[in-house]
Amino acid sequence: MYRGDFSVITSVLTVSEVLVYPLRAGNTILAQQYRDILFNSQGLTTIEVLPDIAENAPKFITIRKNDKILIKFCSY
Repeated sequence: MYRGDFSVITSVLTVSEVLVYPLRAGNTILAQQYRDILFNSQGLTTIEVLPDIAENAPKFITIRKNDKILIKFCSY
């Protein structure tokens, strides 16, 4: 439920990451649901990764346990 308390910005790279499993499994319905969430959710903005963002993002990345990457801050 969206209450307008915060907004989230992600990139199209997230689309590539989340579609791997459903597409490998042949689950096109789940893949479409993920696309719908990433591109049509209120409070969630999916942006292109332009060269300047790609070059500056490493300044704001923290490596976490289990080799997960968290982007702490990114301005565009």
